[in-house]
Amino acid sequence: MGRNRSISSIIGKATRRPSQPMLTRKKRDNKVPCYCNQCNGKLVLKRTKLFHESAGGSTTTIQDSGNEQLSAELLAHDAGSPPHLEPETHLPPLETEIGLPALGTETTDALRTETSLPPHLETETDSPALGTEPHSLIPRRRPRRYTQVTDDLSDSEAEQYIESLFGEDEDSDEHYKRQRIDHDDAAGSDSETNLLISETFEDYSPPNFEPPRNEEEPTIDGQFSWILLWIMNFRIRFNISETATESLVKFMKLVLTEIGGNEFTNFPSTLYLAKKSLGFNDRFHSFVPCPKCHKLYNKDEVVNFRRNETLSIMRCNHIEFPNSSSRRLNPCDIPLSRKPDYLGIIQPELVFPYAGIREQLATMFRRKGFENSLRHWANRSGFDDILTDIYDGRVWKTFKGTNDETSPNFFRPEVADSHLGLMLNLDWFQPFDGTNHSTGVLYAAICNLPRDIRFKRENLLIISILPGPNEVSLHKINHYLAPMVDELESLWSGMTLNRTYEYREGRQIRAALILVSCDIPAARKICGHISALAACHRCEKRGNYENHQHNFAGMEDMEDWFITRDSSQHRQNAIGWRRCNSDAARSRFAKQTGVRWSELLRLPYFDPIRFLTVDPMHCLFLGIAKWIVKKIWVDEGF
Repeated sequence: MGRNRSISSIIGKATRRPSQPMLTRKKRDNKVPCYCNQCNGKLVLKRTKLFHESAGGSTTTIQDSGNEQLSAELLAHDAGSPPHLEPETHLPPLETEIGLPALGTETTDALRTETSLPPHLETETDSPALGTEPHSLIPRRRPRRYTQVTDDLSDSEAEQYIESLFGEDEDSDEHYKRQRIDHDDAAGSDSETNLLISETFEDYSPPNFEPPRNEEEPTIDGQFSWILLWIMNFRIRFNISETATESLVKFMKLVLTEIGGNEFTNFPSTLYLAKKSLGFNDRFHSFVPCPKCHKLYNKDEVVNFRRNETLSIMRCNHIEFPNSSSRRLNPCDIPLSRKPDYLGIIQPELVFPYAGIREQLATMFRRKGFENSLRHWANRSGFDDILTDIYDGRVWKTFKGTNDETSPNFFRPEVADSHLGLMLNLDWFQPFDGTNHSTGVLYAAICNLPRDIRFKRENLLIISILPGPNEVSLHKINHYLAPMVDELESLWSGMTLNRTYEYREGRQIRAALILVSCDIPAARKICGHISALAACHRCEKRGNYENHQHNFAGMEDMEDWFITRDSSQHRQNAIGWRRCNSDAARSRFAKQTGVRWSELLRLPYFDPIRFLTVDPMHCLFLGIAKWIVKKIWVDEGF
């Protein structure tokens, strides 16, 4: 059938053609005479005759001695002569006929009504082919296979009916009780299983992986190591690309080989070898995320996956709703890699590089002057009525070192260089020209450092790079946050460094995530809040949707919503969101509570309300707050 491309069908207003009546063929009734006490030779359906012959109790079947007469009469009927008809006898009542227990008049009448046939299947009361004498036939009554006891029955009648089902055996009560106990046990086990399934949440944890090994000592000869260091500093100073830097390294080796001969044979010929000789190797672990659900897998496992000793494409086995009875057995099943014919090797669809926080901190603590810079805030002069830096804020001054409120503060002068406060940031950018490809970078700054060097490249913790080409949606970002949260949990407990610049024998440090500073969309994704167009993450104010626009108008009821949100309630709602077993249920729950699950909630100290800033880049540096004050408050006269 061709596709209907009319305008009316496209806009959904196509008129239906009038349906033609179906031609039905009248069913042919093949009736045979029945010689039981009920029918006495009347014409009935074959199935009715078989039922009367097989029924016991008050209905009498034809004896073996009458089989020959029945056969003769059937043959005569087929030949056209009417069979001999017995006189009509009195029929027993319905409850005696089909063997039902005495359930009362109302119940019996109800069952008689239910067992009667529709009008088009009832047996006709007269048949001209059988002669002129009228013969009254009752409608065909069919006993129900499963008879339901009505609510009008008394307890004694119900017990009597149950005994009739199991017979008159004296052990019927015990049999019934055992069945009820087994049923209750099965129901109890099913409820426990359902409870266990409902508390089984989606797994965001990353696969087990080994952190990068310790840095190797430089192997290059000291007589020309200064040349490589000069090239690296030249690259940083003028922001030269890797391709240009590698050309400079090759040119330098060519010049040195022409001048010094075999003396400079070991000089590196590529940028990779130059970095390796200086100990500048990239120290990160590569994961392979699923293109659909973003579950993480080890790259080596995906690239070397084999089935029946053959290199094969690995598929995602992540289950998004393990607490759903219908979807907990359905994995994602999306290919994680591809195998180009011209290469013959496995290539992952996406790659997620992750650099460990602990390894980067260990490298920073080996630098000269780093620990001294961490202690600068303990000696600064503060102001009671002026906020000049994060150290003047309430979180820095009141943040506790443990969950106990009586414990000392986490940030104290005596531990100024060993207790670190981290600021997390996530943003996406376009790395390529002429195409839409969004790549995200997750990095952290150390708040203990002075503000003038806090955001320098060498002092930032580059945690991971989120793959493109599109931004990860909503809660699926938890898969990329999980490895970082695992490290933050261990840093909260404490980490021992083998050596630092000031402590050659090693020391112990701690770190805590005390601030998430992103633009509004990224902050909502990381901390598990609903969109800023729907509600505020700090107070109970909710947005309006009027004239196809979102707004937060209405200040008359300010006392009702200008209330700080409770972080403990936020955590409870996040757990409730995890109990949802479908996308629709999650969406409804998020609209109602404004909360989704975030992996940052695994940190016992993290406050998703207080530790989230209100987009300082757009509100302060790009002038949105200034525009709101001037255009709305000043010009409008508020």
